[in-house]
Amino acid sequence: MPPTSVIFPVHTSALNEQIAWLLHNGYHAISVQDILDAHYGLKSLPPKAFLLSFDDGYSSFYTRVWPLLKAWNVPALWAPVGSWVDTPAGQPVNFGGLMTPRERFATWEMVRGLSRSPLVEIGAHTWASHYGLPANPQGSREPAAANRGWDKTTGRYESDAQFIRRMTDDVQKVTAKIHEVAGKTPRAWVWPYGAASGSTLTIAKQQGYQLAFTLNDGLGNVKDLDNIPRLLIAGNPSLKAFASAVTQIQEADPVSGDACGSGLCL
Repeated sequence: MPPTSVIFPVHTSALNEQIAWLLHNGYHAISVQDILDAHYGLKSLPPKAFLLSFDDGYSSFYTRVWPLLKAWNVPALWAPVGSWVDTPAGQPVNFGGLMTPRERFATWEMVRGLSRSPLVEIGAHTWASHYGLPANPQGSREPAAANRGWDKTTGRYESDAQFIRRMTDDVQKVTAKIHEVAGKTPRAWVWPYGAASGSTLTIAKQQGYQLAFTLNDGLGNVKDLDNIPRLLIAGNPSLKAFASAVTQIQEADPVSGDACGSGLCL
């Protein structure tokens, strides 16, 4: 995925059909807590387990998705970008360089309400690192949470120490704010653009994060919570296309060995 911010809408009716298809075809909805319990040997995941995840912090999660979760009794992970939710009312959100109407994004009051639901796990999608930063003299842009920046003024790359300080400040800020609003420390770290960094992951773990979600292909495994892959559902696909994408992942990466240790994240 390119390091630019683009909204990938899925219609509410389509999401409803997708959840129905999953449940009617033998898939079992799980939560972040279920994954952690399986990781620590407290339980096994059901066959064909799946976790729904939603990024960025759109207000539509509160107004449209949450009612569906309650109707189907399906849990989900929701990971907002802190600075986008923190944007004052009436001001546009700097959506990775694209100025976007404030009402498209949730408020902290919405976050507080969602955090009280047993169906919603509040994760973190950085505080303000969901953008592409200049990463080389040629001007290429790469995900800010996973790459050292290039300063054309000084003609130098960001040092390791500078990168660690920048991302430590970011992780600490989003973690503290979510804890303040939700009353609990977030446990799930969701990489912008799916781009991971070992240095940032270490910082996140130090702040209490126990799972990290990418956009890599395949099924997740409870033995590896540092690199949980996800299937990106974008562009409002037909139900047939959705079913095909899910089935292909399941068939390409069948459960083996630990018979209840794998699951699909969408």
